[in-house]
Amino acid sequence: MRVNKKTKYGVEVLVHIANATKEKKMIQGRTVAELLGINEPYFDQIMMTLRRSGWVRSVRGRKGGYILACTPGEINILDVIELFEGPTVLGNAKAGENTGYAALGIWNDVAAYIKETLDGFTLQKVLDHEQSASMDYVI
Repeated sequence: MRVNKKTKYGVEVLVHIANATKEKKMIQGRTVAELLGINEPYFDQIMMTLRRSGWVRSVRGRKGGYILACTPGEINILDVIELFEGPTVLGNAKAGENTGYAALGIWNDVAAYIKETLDGFTLQKVLDHEQSASMDYVI
């Protein structure tokens, strides 16, 4: 499965905002954009999408920034992917439909497996994985 850059950055943005939220802080957009090496207009496009989803809240002002509007466990990675990519469909034929593609049933099974796997994967799991990876690095 291939996801576009905006989707990958969307997940990374959520990780940075979640880490700041965990520390009871807000993080400024400029800071996140610099950490990810993306320009601010592109970052703003990503944030517009994330704010519309209801997962992220912005606070204006000198000490403003971004904060999660829900817990990381409530943000499903499949939902993030579909937010930026649209519905994830590898095979989309209905049962009994004659499409002329012999392997379409296999693609439907693969799509169902990918969706099922991603559906159980939350932002909290990403954060836990990030934390365990950084702990493994400590000598």
